[in-house]
Amino acid sequence: MKKFLAIILTFVLCFGVLSVALAAEDEPVTAVPDGYIGIYTAKDLDNIRNNLSGKYILMNNIDLSSYENWAPIGSYEAPFTGEFDGNSYSVSNLSISEINGSNPSAGLFGTVTDSKIEDVDIEGNINVANENGIRAGLICGEAYNSVISRCVTKGVINASTNSGVWVGGITGYLSTESDSEEKSCGIYKCQNNADITVNGTCNYKVYGLNYFVGGIVGLSGGAISECSNYGNISATGKSGSSEYFYTISGGICGNSDGEINNCYNAGDVSATGAVYAFAGGIIGHWYQFSDISNCHNIGEVKAEVKDAVDEFTFAGAGGIIGEAELIFEPCSEEAAISDYAAVKNCYYLDIIDKAYGDVVPAISINVKALSADEFAVQSSFEGFDFNSIWAMDENKGYPVFKWECEEEESSEPSTDEPTTATTEPVTEPTTSEVVTTAKPTEPVTNPVTVPSTVTTQPITEIKPTVPSTTQPITETEPSTEPSTEPDDIGVLAWLMNVIKTIVDFIVRIFVMLGC
Repeated sequence: MKKFLAIILTFVLCFGVLSVALAAEDEPVTAVPDGYIGIYTAKDLDNIRNNLSGKYILMNNIDLSSYENWAPIGSYEAPFTGEFDGNSYSVSNLSISEINGSNPSAGLFGTVTDSKIEDVDIEGNINVANENGIRAGLICGEAYNSVISRCVTKGVINASTNSGVWVGGITGYLSTESDSEEKSCGIYKCQNNADITVNGTCNYKVYGLNYFVGGIVGLSGGAISECSNYGNISATGKSGSSEYFYTISGGICGNSDGEINNCYNAGDVSATGAVYAFAGGIIGHWYQFSDISNCHNIGEVKAEVKDAVDEFTFAGAGGIIGEAELIFEPCSEEAAISDYAAVKNCYYLDIIDKAYGDVVPAISINVKALSADEFAVQSSFEGFDFNSIWAMDENKGYPVFKWECEEEESSEPSTDEPTTATTEPVTEPTTSEVVTTAKPTEPVTNPVTVPSTVTTQPITEIKPTVPSTTQPITETEPSTEPSTEPDDIGVLAWLMNVIKTIVDFIVRIFVMLGC
């Protein structure tokens, strides 16, 4: 009997500790951690601009309705370089209707560099216009060598400009320097629900001043993983006097040369231009430098050219990619494998005519159109990890992420707002279609095709390409590298080690007692 009671006590102890561990993972932190500054009110949030290198944590849901025109935190000249932990809370009623012409980045944050933003939901309305171009996203306008993770956005972004536009639901521009020591820079486990609309006329006769619009990122040179888009993405551009104007939109990313894996799009995507228009369910325009793998798209994708200003115009729409740019023609299968990345294990709804709107990638492996019925069956998705990343959603009829299911099941944190705020001085900020403006710089004259190697100004150029007849290589598997997503062990792993130690100790006691 004593032996039986001891065993029962052991299991109660273990499961009790495990319950505490799970609660610690799901619930917000209730005490400000050492080294962090607690954000309790809208004024506290606004006060971050007074110390751009600090470490901050939300301790409450924040309502920004008292700010008619939120001034983004951080600029290109003075970026936010700290950490921002949303602590599972939300920021609501973010409103931006005007932006600084010399710092045209719109979002909760303007420019972030070498920073970390995580675990926050943002709801807002960005409706801006700027002649100098726009970078816009509900999290931030542009991000350099930074990590953005576990963020959810919703609302509306509308942008209008006569210059370059980079707009995404999370950020307009993402850059990771090629020599950066931080290999995990990028966007992870984020979801966008905001509808995005961009329009305008480009009047510059230079490469690069184009419209790049994406559900997660507009123009990307970094990694994107386990991200989803539910917003409708629309880009409409008129060429004006520019002969090389591109209008590009993508469900996940407008233009990219960074890795994209385990992502999906459920929003409609469209691009309308006067010279070149490309739309893709995952990426609008892709430089074939980093893999696209384990992705799916169920949204409609359309691209068209209207009011053409040149005889050579082209529109391409693809279930996965709008245009896959070939830097050069591979002379052999071996050369293609060594010089190009692969599109692998990607699926799209068969209402779309083809996977690629223009130029078939050099390496395309297991890229298929599926019917709605096939989308609802797990076995259709070869290569997907349904043990740790994906889960079938019977109601939606397609795979979603396990982290999204967990977020839906978790309860919302308290909305009670403490009466005590931080004592730091507060500065009041200056007083639906999003405008995405480029940084006011001298016109770009030399096209650059590798955004991730730029360390100063973002890359916006795309060299006009002629449709290629190169056939995809399907028989050779490309080499794969370990995932670069950060490994967050957290409290749960530590407590599991404690449980193991306790169990081992009790087992030893049983052995000593002859049980």
